[in-house]
Amino acid sequence: MAIEGSFFMGGIAFLSMDSVMPAMVRERGGPYGAIALAPVLMVIGFCWPQIFSALWVERLRAMRPFIIKFGLIQRIPYLIAGIILVWLGNSQPVLAVTAAILAPLLTASIGGIIGSAYFEFVYRLIPTQRVASMWAIRNSIFAVFGIVAGIIIKEVLDLYPGVTGYGILHFMAWGMLMLSFLFFVFLKEDNVPEAPPTDPISFKIGFDAFKKQWDENPSLGKFVITRILYLFIFIAVPFLSI
Repeated sequence: MAIEGSFFMGGIAFLSMDSVMPAMVRERGGPYGAIALAPVLMVIGFCWPQIFSALWVERLRAMRPFIIKFGLIQRIPYLIAGIILVWLGNSQPVLAVTAAILAPLLTASIGGIIGSAYFEFVYRLIPTQRVASMWAIRNSIFAVFGIVAGIIIKEVLDLYPGVTGYGILHFMAWGMLMLSFLFFVFLKEDNVPEAPPTDPISFKIGFDAFKKQWDENPSLGKFVITRILYLFIFIAVPFLSI
């Protein structure tokens, strides 16, 4: 799991949302609004589907087939964006910027659909007392990938300045994401229940349960508000790279 996750995040590092992406959008004449949104595109994409998909995931017995099906689709936007940037980037700048912006948003949105299933899969596969170690190893490997990605990004953009270089970075990101996918395919799901849950559930039931927790635990509301306000710092970050 640590290797699979680090390859995924390492792939995303080739198109850092707070440095590479804003510079590309600005260079291709994209609007300032798109530049400001760049760092939070993946956060928005990852968060919004989960409140809807969580109810679906809770009806599943096995998580792995669900993750594999959507995980493969999840990686396609970067490949498509790379093709558009390399072959159409100069002749269709608006299309190129749109593809570059949509790639992380769509990838993260599909990630949000499978996010709850992925975390459930992790806790089925990794013993509880080892989960923290797994995340630590994953983040450490990702940090190394991030450093290497920074060096490669500079070399690629020096050799292939402009839209072609950014397209190549999309291909590199897609390659890393596919390696992550292959590592995941070889994982085996443990502790699969014999039958999916049968207790009644709906969006209203889930919302009512969350509202009850919100009312009974004031700290939950403060935490949610803090997390929302924290995102505003990313509005200024991309302009430091252009």
